[in-house]
Amino acid sequence: MDALPRVSWAWRLAVVVLSTACSAWACDVPVFRWALEQWPPDTYHVVVFHRGPLADEADALVQELERGIGDAAAPANAVLRALDLDEALDPAAQALWTSFEEAQAPWLALTYPISSGIGKVVWSGPLTADAVKRILSSPRRKQILERLAAGDAAVWVLLESGDLARDDEAASVLRAGIEQGIPSDASPALSGGVKFSMIRVSRDEPAEEAFVNMLLYSEPDLEDLDAPMAFPVFGQGRALYALVGAGINAKTIADAQGFFVEACRCVVKAQNPGVDMLLAANWEALAGSESTVQAFSAAADADPSLSEPPKLPAQGAANTKALAAGVLGALAVALSGVGLVTFALIRRQTRPRNSGRAR
Repeated sequence: MDALPRVSWAWRLAVVVLSTACSAWACDVPVFRWALEQWPPDTYHVVVFHRGPLADEADALVQELERGIGDAAAPANAVLRALDLDEALDPAAQALWTSFEEAQAPWLALTYPISSGIGKVVWSGPLTADAVKRILSSPRRKQILERLAAGDAAVWVLLESGDLARDDEAASVLRAGIEQGIPSDASPALSGGVKFSMIRVSRDEPAEEAFVNMLLYSEPDLEDLDAPMAFPVFGQGRALYALVGAGINAKTIADAQGFFVEACRCVVKAQNPGVDMLLAANWEALAGSESTVQAFSAAADADPSLSEPPKLPAQGAANTKALAAGVLGALAVALSGVGLVTFALIRRQTRPRNSGRAR
């Protein structure tokens, strides 16, 4: 295992803030279940640049993208724009096109949801059948969907470094943490039990390129790190911040799993940490029963004060600098006790830099 631990400080601070805020406004609905039923994923942007009328093949691919995004059985959380380069583009679209060096239309690009605050392009390349197939879905993303639908509180995505020994050790530690389960004092709503699972993803799997990029670009420095990374994905495909290298350990795993099963109700998704992944799913069908809504309604009827939203810090952008500013500001006002003390105790982690291995 990498000897130098790295736990995203934004991730650890987010867990502190959410745990503190939620404990003050709690009911018996676990975080993972509320998120699955009540937090729709943010919208990615799929952009096709072309010149003049689309050729038959390109037009067919654009229509395939439209069908995939609008599929009632499994719609993707994305919108599609087809932009003709022979016409005037809005400034944002022009800047996006200009950023692609030596790109030849028709050209396909995928960008993060605007709400994420992440300006980096997730993926871009020629408009081809393979690109269309891989951009909206992939085998590993389908596995995540299946497991969340089956009731997993979260699916740990182990993004491999390419070093087999380090990746196997990280997987072993993560598996042990999953088997350890949740704290004994977890939510009483979990009397039926709760489970977590893990999938391993190689950075070199062609079918997973877009998904790998979604994870690596979700924080500003991750793509420069050459170590295994663990991302817990929960709700409707929301990934929390990464554990990296020796930061993947029993304590950090337990902290994350404890957060997911806490009996709390942080209802405003935008005030919670993480970045939504692009997935193709009918979340209403996957969520199943309306038990969470019923529990919320019953609790609110019994105690009207529960209908007031928690005073959580605004997340703003998902990049860690913007998140830190919002969170620290809120901590200074609302969480000056436990939150600040805990933050002060989080030591800065030394991070292994990329050794130059090609991805």
